[in-house]
Amino acid sequence: MIQSAWIRAVNLLLSMAALFAGMVLVYVITRGDQLLVSPAKFGLFVGTPVALLTLAMGLRLTRPEVRALWTVMLVAIGAGVYAAELYFVVDKFSATPGFSAPKTEEPSNDARSPWEVIRDMRAEGARAVPAIVPEYLLKTTVSGELRSPIRISGSEVLPLSGVANRPTVLCNEAGYYVSYDSDDHGFNNPPGMWKVGKADIVALGDSFVHGYCVNGARNFISLIRDHYPTTVNLGTSGAGPLIALASLMEFGPLLRPRKVLWFFFEGNDIPSNLEVESRAPLLMRYLETGKTQNLVERRDAVMAALSDHVETIVATKKSGTASDAGTLQHIISFIGLAELRARLGMPTTLDQPDFDLFRQILETAQSVVAGWGGDLVFVYLPTWSSVAEEGEDKAYSAIREPVQKIVSELGIPLIDVYQSFRRHPNPRDLFPNPSAHYGDLGHARVADEVLRHLDGS
Repeated sequence: MIQSAWIRAVNLLLSMAALFAGMVLVYVITRGDQLLVSPAKFGLFVGTPVALLTLAMGLRLTRPEVRALWTVMLVAIGAGVYAAELYFVVDKFSATPGFSAPKTEEPSNDARSPWEVIRDMRAEGARAVPAIVPEYLLKTTVSGELRSPIRISGSEVLPLSGVANRPTVLCNEAGYYVSYDSDDHGFNNPPGMWKVGKADIVALGDSFVHGYCVNGARNFISLIRDHYPTTVNLGTSGAGPLIALASLMEFGPLLRPRKVLWFFFEGNDIPSNLEVESRAPLLMRYLETGKTQNLVERRDAVMAALSDHVETIVATKKSGTASDAGTLQHIISFIGLAELRARLGMPTTLDQPDFDLFRQILETAQSVVAGWGGDLVFVYLPTWSSVAEEGEDKAYSAIREPVQKIVSELGIPLIDVYQSFRRHPNPRDLFPNPSAHYGDLGHARVADEVLRHLDGS
């Protein structure tokens, strides 16, 4: 009787696995356009359920004792693997940041979470908010597309900055928190920059441009602004090429700068950020139709909606980031063992760099800037690994060489900070700790390279 019940349980488990695999396969084939855009993704999202379906059905045809043995063994292996994934997920979201000694004057002893910092600031009367990452506002939908949760009059809106005119908590990588007072459009700029009506320079890019993770007066945008006072920063953390293009098209015509500095970070702009952004129809619309969201004209409504969204986050968050890709994406990442693969140094994305899309984005940006008589300048930013670790540069050369070739073919001036960092006697001094953003010395070196180009142009 016990043996018969055991075999029935095994049969039920195999039937459930076959049913699940079949449902996944049907979904991928009928609704998975976003999932089948590369051979690697096709192999994963079609091959995996087919393999599971074949295995489950095949085991049903074996002798009961063989069927039970293999089923128990495979379940045990799967349980162990997913237990490890669960451990790493919990560790990621619960760990408090650790710091190495910063190469700055600030003390390296602030171990508060960002949420504790925000609540402490609010207790002292400051209406502090977290820095909002536009890319991570996007939520994964069942179709595989990414959509913004922000709605105005029922229509989807993706803000490209944080909440305007608020103390904003940015980051802590060197032991002290970096924060700033956001400007009228939610970017990291001094007061009054938008009232001038025209800028010498506009900077586009991700967290490095945003100001990660040094004192505001020492980040490279501030250092450039010391020489060119009307330098406007449109950088936001997590921004890839499409968000940079969107920011340029939304806010560039208002400022009509003489120079637009496009800061490109080799670590994640391609393929990671661009792969994510290309799944957002709202962002692809900038490239495909040239239509904007009219964020400048709708500033008050956009900021009110974003502020309401942020207040909901602040009221409930105790750890983790200010925004993420949503529950569905967390489930997909868990099933795909994203954290375990990252800890083992395995690829975390299946997509090949889409250099054709990147070229199209740069061509569009170049045309937009030329429309008011300005010049687009490309600034190439290196990773810790490519300049400070022996033997690690090969992986990034596969990004660097095609990107710089595209820039050259389009006739866009290039400022190669990678070469500048490599020439430094000890490139590690340019970072506060491994895999971090640049420290004071790194930001100063970026500013020196950019100013050398601007002063000579």
